[in-house]
Amino acid sequence: MASNRLPDSRRSLSYLAKDAADGVARHGAAIGIQQNTQDAIRADWKAHDDASSAYLSARVDALNATKTLNAACADGRKWLLMARDVFKTVFGKKPGKVWRGVGWPEHTTAVPRDDGKLAIIIESSGKYLADHPELEAPSLGLTAARAEALAKALRAARSNRNHKKAERMRTKQERAAAEKKLRRRMRGVIGELGQLLDPQAGHWKSFGLKQPGKPDSPPKVKNTRAKAVGGGRLLVEWDAAARAEYYQIHLMVLGRDTEFALLESPRDRQKMLDGLPVDATVRLKVRAMNETGHSPFGEVVEVVVK
Repeated sequence: MASNRLPDSRRSLSYLAKDAADGVARHGAAIGIQQNTQDAIRADWKAHDDASSAYLSARVDALNATKTLNAACADGRKWLLMARDVFKTVFGKKPGKVWRGVGWPEHTTAVPRDDGKLAIIIESSGKYLADHPELEAPSLGLTAARAEALAKALRAARSNRNHKKAERMRTKQERAAAEKKLRRRMRGVIGELGQLLDPQAGHWKSFGLKQPGKPDSPPKVKNTRAKAVGGGRLLVEWDAAARAEYYQIHLMVLGRDTEFALLESPRDRQKMLDGLPVDATVRLKVRAMNETGHSPFGEVVEVVVK
């Protein structure tokens, strides 16, 4: 029998909640809905959608903050690579204690990629330049002021990135909590309707739900195949789907159509399509239908019409 299992996706859950709220608005009083009122459903639905929007916004903000930090790191590394080349003329090419004065560890003069370590060395280099202005080269941008600005930009970008990541995590948790609450609400709606409606009652569809007394939707169509037989005709066949009352063939002509369109609705599991443009490449897909609903589409098949 038809199952009113809640959809896995949050978007589909949101659509179902809207349909349920609209159904309660139209039929709730007549049916006798008491617990899952229109206002209660809409409140949980709105909280869910608001939380989802907040998370999506926070995710974009976190991505942008990471891009800003990456750009600051790139600027900082470029400057520090140039500064290191100048410092090598003073301290020599080999790492050692003398490099500690400008922020590098004794064992290496490599320019780090880690934003925190990068900021520390740039800041130390700036302080060294402030104490030794004779090493500054304004034409190259090798100045204490430039180092200070780069280090400040790095620290600000890192702090903002960390804040945005925390916001993303917080809004993700709030979205999960809102989804859990809406799922609980929708299970309550289905349960209450189950106590008030006959399994065959047509009112179920008004709530975006299947009639429990009807057969379940058919399964996905499998093994779709198409053969060009000449004269602008295609023979399309597929394996029978359980509980199917009829099928739908959707077709798209490449180079002419921008989307699939319903072409035929046969009851048998094969159909001769005619009147197709010769030498055109077409794509087609099939789904099974019954009074409860439709199956997912089967695989897309591509063939050249002869």
